[in-house]
Amino acid sequence: MRAPILAVTSALAGMAASLGPAAAQSAGQSSTFPQQLECAGNEPGWILRINGPTAELSSLVMSTTLSLTGRDRAMDFLDPPVLVWRGTAGAPTHTIVAFVTEGACYDTMADGPPYPYSAVVSVSEGEVYAGCCGPASGN
Repeated sequence: MRAPILAVTSALAGMAASLGPAAAQSAGQSSTFPQQLECAGNEPGWILRINGPTAELSSLVMSTTLSLTGRDRAMDFLDPPVLVWRGTAGAPTHTIVAFVTEGACYDTMADGPPYPYSAVVSVSEGEVYAGCCGPASGN
């Protein structure tokens, strides 16, 4: 199961790098993605809360919640649009890259309506998480 997720992560990272900064715009200017997102997934359970230049990541694998500072790039011109958020928790060993893609996403362990975005989160320790995102409460 990890191979397809890693392939998607690698493909998205390559795509984001090849577009360069001129092709990207910040999420604050994005018409597709809200400034505040809450993403979550299962097996292992994890939650990523993005609020512009800051984020918090917690999972059942980690013993603590990481408070991260970073930046995002929204690529609204892609089909489907993609938001890339990259941040660190002070040390290079605590780096994450989150790829949020517009499109229906269904929670694998719950019934209910789809979320508007899917996410793949790559953590520098080697973990890769997949799940769904929606606007954070208050958005």
